[in-house]
Amino acid sequence: YQWTLNGQNLTGKTTNSLVLAGLTTAQTGAYAVIVSNAAGSVTSAVARLTVLERVPGVFNTGVDDQGKPLADGTIDPHYRLIANAQAPNVRDAIVQDSTVFPIVAGPWVANSTTSKWIGPQLDPNGAAGDYVFRATFDLSGFDPATARVEGDWATDNIGPDIVLNGASAGIQNSSQFTSLSHFAITNGFRSGQNTIDFAVNNAGTDANPTGLRVENLRLGALKSGNVELTIRSISDKGVAVTIAWSGGTAPYLLQKKTSLGSGDWFNVLTTSDTSVTVPREASTGFFRIQDKATTTVLPFSALLSGDGEIPPVTTTGRGLAMLALEENRLSYQ
Repeated sequence: YQWTLNGQNLTGKTTNSLVLAGLTTAQTGAYAVIVSNAAGSVTSAVARLTVLERVPGVFNTGVDDQGKPLADGTIDPHYRLIANAQAPNVRDAIVQDSTVFPIVAGPWVANSTTSKWIGPQLDPNGAAGDYVFRATFDLSGFDPATARVEGDWATDNIGPDIVLNGASAGIQNSSQFTSLSHFAITNGFRSGQNTIDFAVNNAGTDANPTGLRVENLRLGALKSGNVELTIRSISDKGVAVTIAWSGGTAPYLLQKKTSLGSGDWFNVLTTSDTSVTVPREASTGFFRIQDKATTTVLPFSALLSGDGEIPPVTTTGRGLAMLALEENRLSYQ
């Protein structure tokens, strides 16, 4: 066996399995194995590995800026309540009393040296109803299309959802408070400031224990500009086409052609997003993305109709046209 990275032999990697430890971004690439015997050799399919960089500013519950446990009764500096059934106008999330039920001897999963239970007050007992704990993080300098956040959470009672930037991740914690449940989110991120909300519902009608625990929370992404610009998908929605890509550096310029031999590329639009939806104008079309766009192109679409002309013309033909305003020039295709 001989393992390779980007077509180059990896020294000493000659067994039937490959173990990589202490990963860095330098180990990103295409891995394969060459298997040889007296009858010849064969090369495996390529497996591509991407090593993300750790994004700073992401914290477990109940810790300080160095990740050390806070004292009971301390305001958690990294989480705030945006919904609080106990006190609707109070936003502080508090590290809860670890010397009383249900933390000191269970049934809540025990605090650790890296996270603690937080809630609306020091007393773990809170009003029945809904609570939402929000944390924020900054992806400036990172490519949001490559971001991934994961961790473990426990809630009392059920955790109905985790919401990223206002969109449900469809993750529910039904295991509640006796163990930590793993979660991972791989899309929905954006450049700059992001929010992640942990929803908790405290069941019943009277005050009873409620809280949130988040542990092993980590966020990774690739640095902006260090990622090759790649179109990830083109989806035909019948009347529109959605193009998604990753990598490169914003702003991006989307261009199109009706055929590859039709001359110059038509500038459709510029955007800082990593996906766009444009009208579908023909049965075939070709798109490409350029990064570091230097001009601003505003898109327009118009439905052209002969019988709608002023004055009217003797045709009932109809069609969709794509127009683009680039500086002081209006173009159409």
